Amino acid sequence: MSEIVERVMVALAASEGMRPDFWEDDLNRRAKTRYRKMAVAAVTAMREPTEDMLNVGPPEPYMDRGVWAKMIDEALQNE
Repeated sequence: MSEIVERVMVALAASEGMRPDFWEDDLNRRAKTRYRKMAVAAVTAMREPTEDMLNVGPPEPYMDRGVWAKMIDEALQNE
């Protein structure tokens, strides 16, 4: 699992009031699978940057839609 997907999973769980220590030790596999699916969906939804995102990033060729998409693809590579 990619680091960013795991971060999103934990953030989603925390948004529902789950404590981080509960995440590591007590959350059942079914619940973790549910959060993983939601995290993958959330990261996938960010694959296409907005114009505002591109405007505040470094100029092309350092950052463009293709670079951003490759970064998201890398985050999702093992999902």
